[in-house]
Amino acid sequence: MTVSETAPRFRTQSVNLPVEVYKGPAAIVTAAGQFSAEVLVIDFRWLPSTGLYISASVDAPGPIQVSPTDVFRLPDQTEFSISMTRMQGGAFLPTSSVEGWILGHVEGGSGPVKEIRFEIPNLPAFRGEAIQSPDQRTGWFGRKVLEAGPWRILIDSIRDHNQLREQLRASGGFALLDTCSITRIDGAEFQPDEATETLEALRLFLSFISGHWTAPLLLIGIDAGGGSAWYRWTSPTLGRWRGHLGCLPEFVVDGGKVRLPAFPAAWGQFLHLWSDPDAHEALVWAISWYVEANSVTSAELTLTLAQAGLEVLAWYQMAVLGGMRRKEFENNVQAVSKIRNLLASMNVRLELPNGTGLGDLLAFANSTNPRLDGPEAFTRVRNSTIHPRAGTGRVDAAVRIDASRLGLSYVELGILHLLSYRDQYLDKTFAMKPKTVPWG
Repeated sequence: MTVSETAPRFRTQSVNLPVEVYKGPAAIVTAAGQFSAEVLVIDFRWLPSTGLYISASVDAPGPIQVSPTDVFRLPDQTEFSISMTRMQGGAFLPTSSVEGWILGHVEGGSGPVKEIRFEIPNLPAFRGEAIQSPDQRTGWFGRKVLEAGPWRILIDSIRDHNQLREQLRASGGFALLDTCSITRIDGAEFQPDEATETLEALRLFLSFISGHWTAPLLLIGIDAGGGSAWYRWTSPTLGRWRGHLGCLPEFVVDGGKVRLPAFPAAWGQFLHLWSDPDAHEALVWAISWYVEANSVTSAELTLTLAQAGLEVLAWYQMAVLGGMRRKEFENNVQAVSKIRNLLASMNVRLELPNGTGLGDLLAFANSTNPRLDGPEAFTRVRNSTIHPRAGTGRVDAAVRIDASRLGLSYVELGILHLLSYRDQYLDKTFAMKPKTVPWG
């Protein structure tokens, strides 16, 4: 089935270029009085850091000082504050200019709304349903549909996403690649706050399958008449493009046909777990540790962060599902035993097989008697880095790199198993080769 293109509300004209969010008048209320800005521009900026940035031309002779306690007020009475980074003005000039980063978020309008539109930066090019431009001259595969509970989420790759990806491969950074919406499946109107929890879950879910931090950006609520009734602009944590380092392939070849990996089915399980306090805690911490571990360039940091993720997943498996008391889990079970138990529950082999991309770690494991299995090799390398002992020497850098990749693979499998995912994943121990999950 081919679906019609959804035009994005906001675009990245070229990678890393600011996205204009608002341009118009505003008032500035300071301790020295109220001033008018005929033109205030709000951009979402990517570099040197991501966030909402304002620049304003203020009707004030001479420079004005703006503190974080002062207020910027838009015509609809929406207010926000900034951390000023630049100010220009003089006694003989009729206007001054002010620039700075917005503190917190900007939110205006009210519900009810029929849908909330938003953009997603740096999402991998997952192959979805066919999309066609209004003139029917251009088509691409990019619609992903997530349905669970009362909500339907559409994630559409934009028409020029391939060109932007080429720019990202050349220079890195950021681009808005997907335009999205969330609606109720029954078509009913809703208050924007009703979707907040689901959108926060979506942020974590998409960050996991992307392998770096991403988030819904530049939210706009659309009413029954098609007009903009509400908006919320935030500055979430975002990860720069460094290639596709996530755990899922962008497409799966199945019976001679190309399809989307089965993460839409995992989304339903994700939301089910999200509503349970213990599972919610496990998801938040395991994915957070995983994304951070997958984003750093230091093998030593990856080892530490992956170990933290495995600890969380093992706690959920052994203490929450298995009934072990938390104190016993924390005090009486060694780290290597926790990892072995977790892997065994997922049907993941413990041995380091020949032919993997972990040749240096395999040689390290074979150098001892008895030979080390994967969990033991990982924990020994991690311990030698975090808890070095005099006279034992430091494990070679190549071995540390291999161990960090093994740890990341274990965490990925643990989260995928938690989400009941039963399809292909990218195996970091086999040069990102697509493989079916061991429990599939």
